[in-house]
Amino acid sequence: MGIACVTVIIPVWNRSVMLCRAVESVLAQSFQGFELVVVDDASAEDLSEVRCLVEGKGHHWLQMEKNVGPAAARNAGAKLAKNEWLSFLDSDDVWAPDKLQSQVEWHERHPAFEISQCEEAWVRKGRPVQKKSYQEQPQGWIFEDCVKACCISPSCVMMSRRLWQQSGGFDERYRVCEDYELWLRTALYNPVGLVRSHAGPLVTRHGGHEDQLSFAVEAMDRFRVLALLELMEKNELMEKQKQVIEQGVLKRAEVLGKGARKRGKAADVETYALAEKGAWQEMVREMVGLCFQ
Repeated sequence: MGIACVTVIIPVWNRSVMLCRAVESVLAQSFQGFELVVVDDASAEDLSEVRCLVEGKGHHWLQMEKNVGPAAARNAGAKLAKNEWLSFLDSDDVWAPDKLQSQVEWHERHPAFEISQCEEAWVRKGRPVQKKSYQEQPQGWIFEDCVKACCISPSCVMMSRRLWQQSGGFDERYRVCEDYELWLRTALYNPVGLVRSHAGPLVTRHGGHEDQLSFAVEAMDRFRVLALLELMEKNELMEKQKQVIEQGVLKRAEVLGKGARKRGKAADVETYALAEKGAWQEMVREMVGLCFQ
């Protein structure tokens, strides 16, 4: 299998300076067989300078009429894709120059894999972060790892459009944790490759800035609990997979319940307590309201 072209999708809301940095890291790729689609999610900032850069290089700028969130923005970009492989980049992250080349070559050597991610480095508030051993990215059949933590980063992913279409893309109900939800569904049935480079991590993820959604959303783990519950409800699972999901829900629900109790949210405490009773169907209904009301 030869990979001639890749579609790169960057969703953005404001972040003009960071977006410019991200776009430049794509344009500087040693592998030039790509099209770039930047999806402006109804930004309040003036992004015209970056738009001129993107379109001036022959790439695409999709302007959303209203803010729809990163899941819907990525999906909109993917619908425009002309190529058989998709790669994502968050607007606050950057790629090393050989990111695409390394990942394309890896997939050509491993044609059985329809999705991979590459190693990443972390920077928080401008300072490098040393990852713990348990934070290292896994590879292969990593469903159990995905239940425990969001161990796949959108900025590191390359996947076939066939697999993307089969998965249905990001669930647009999720304004946060949309990546956790998609990678759960993907890893349930597919092995995930890990691309390493002798030159070091191929993606640098930047965190700690004030406009991150994780800072704005209270009790964000509730979305991960719902993702786990819906996965269990909508799929035929092996007993081991079901047990892994149940344990994941129990662990997260316990922490969320303690937080809700401290904030005096009695109704939320009752919802999280359903996990201990194994009342999964009732909990799904309550969690949908808790997440999307």
